[in-house]
Amino acid sequence: MRKRKKTAQKAFVGLAAAIMTFNAYTAADAAVAVKKDKLEQKQVQAPLVIEAERLYFSDLSGDMHAEGKVVITQNQDQILADLIRGNSKQTTVWIDGKATLLQPGEKVNITGERLEYNYQTQAGTMQTARGLVDSERVSAQNISVNQNKVVLYNGTMTKCPAEVPDYHISARKVEIWPGEKMIAYDAKVWLKGKIIYSVPKYQRKLNKDQSEMPQIGYSDKDGFMLKQSLSYPLSPKAAVAADLVYYTKTGFKPVFSLDVDEKMFSWAVTAGHFRDADDDWIKKSPDFSLASKAMRLGDSPVSVKFSGSAGKWTGLRGSEVQESWHQDYKLYFSRDPLKLNKTSTLYLGTGLQYVAESADDSAKTIRLFDAGISTKWSPKVSTWLGYNFASDTAHYFNYGGIDYTKQWVYGLTVTPDRLNAVSYTQVYDIDNSRVKDVYYTWNHNLHCWQLTVTFHTDKVGKKDEITWKLHTVKW
Repeated sequence: MRKRKKTAQKAFVGLAAAIMTFNAYTAADAAVAVKKDKLEQKQVQAPLVIEAERLYFSDLSGDMHAEGKVVITQNQDQILADLIRGNSKQTTVWIDGKATLLQPGEKVNITGERLEYNYQTQAGTMQTARGLVDSERVSAQNISVNQNKVVLYNGTMTKCPAEVPDYHISARKVEIWPGEKMIAYDAKVWLKGKIIYSVPKYQRKLNKDQSEMPQIGYSDKDGFMLKQSLSYPLSPKAAVAADLVYYTKTGFKPVFSLDVDEKMFSWAVTAGHFRDADDDWIKKSPDFSLASKAMRLGDSPVSVKFSGSAGKWTGLRGSEVQESWHQDYKLYFSRDPLKLNKTSTLYLGTGLQYVAESADDSAKTIRLFDAGISTKWSPKVSTWLGYNFASDTAHYFNYGGIDYTKQWVYGLTVTPDRLNAVSYTQVYDIDNSRVKDVYYTWNHNLHCWQLTVTFHTDKVGKKDEITWKLHTVKW
C-alpha cells in the first residue's frame, strides 16, 4: 500500500464523482503537488474537491482521511466539517461528528451528526439535524437527502424564525420536494405549545401562499373572516383540498378541489365560491381545469403555457342571478426576464384567450399583451411599471383578466426597516384617460406572523374599502 500524507496549511484533492482510478505519480509530479497542494484526476462527472489542513490518502484502497476546517465541494453543493473519512472507490464520505450539508440548488442548509453521503448518487443521511429546507425551518432525529427530495423522520417544520416557534408541524415522517410541495404523515399542528388539530396525512404546496395555520381578516364588504386550509394527499401526485372560509356578513364560502400534478401538466376539479373583479361572488359547481407547465421553445428565451377550464358558473348582476356553462382557454408566451441594467428588469408576455358562454351563446377570441419593468433603486425603494392589453374585456362574468382594454399599473414600495413595508399602487384606464383604482398597503412583520392592511379607493365607482389579514410569515 502506498500512502500519501499532506500536512500543508491547506490541501486540495480533486476526485471524480464516479469510479476513481488515480494516475501513478512521478517524483516530479509529487513535488509539484506538494507545492500547489492540489491533486486532480480525470472527471467522469462534476469533480469533488476536498480542502483541509491535513489530508491522508491511499490510492490503492481509496481510503481517505481529512482533518481541520474540511470543505467538500461538488458543483455548488458543499459539506463542512472538522474531521471526515472517505473512500473514493465507494464514492462515499463519513463524518462521525458535526457536519453541515449545503445544496443551494435544492435550497438545503442543514447541520447534524453522523453524516454519510454518496457524492455520485448525491444521496445521504444525517442524525439529530436541523436547518433550512426551502423556506422551512426543520429539525429531525434523522434526515435523508436524495437529489431533489428531503425526508425528515420524527421531525418538525415551521416558517417561524423564533428559537421557540409560535407554531410548527410535528410528524412521524415528512417528505419535502424543495420548491414544490411537502407531505407530512401522522401530522400534528401546534400553536403556543398546544396541539390545535392532527391529521393522518397533510400536504402543502411550497410555491404557493398556503399555511396549515388558521388565518383571520376583515373587509368592509364581507366583515370578519376566519379561514382554514386543508389538503389530504391521495397519492404522490393527487390530493383533495378544502379552503374553509367563514365571513360574518356573507356567511360560509368554502372551496373544495381535487388536484392532480403530473410532470408536464396539472389538472383539477374545483367547486366553491370566488370573488370576481367587481367584488361580487361567483360559484363554480364544478369547474374542470387543465394547465401545462412552462415549455421552452427550443433554444430561445421564450416559454409557452396552455391553460383551460370549463364548468357551471353562477353569479349575481345586481339582484339578478346569472348562470352559464363557462369555457376559458389561454395560450400564453413569455420571455425570460431581460436585465436592462444593474437595477431594472423587463418582463414581456403575449397570447390568445378564447371565452365562451352558454347563457348568451357568446364566443370570443381575445388578444393579450403584457409588459412590465421593475426597478430596485436602493435596498429600501423599488418601483413597478406595467402595461396590460386585452382586445376585449366585455365578459359575461367579470372574473380574472383586466377591467379595461388598455391600462397602466404603477407601483412603489418602500421598506423603511426590517419589520415594515409600505406600497402605493395605481391602475390607470388609458382608453378613458382616468385613474381607476388606488391601493395603499402596509405590511408589518410580527416575527412569526404578518399583518397586511390595504386601503382601496375605486375612483370610478366612488367607493373606499379597508381590508386587513393576519397570517403566518410567507418566507
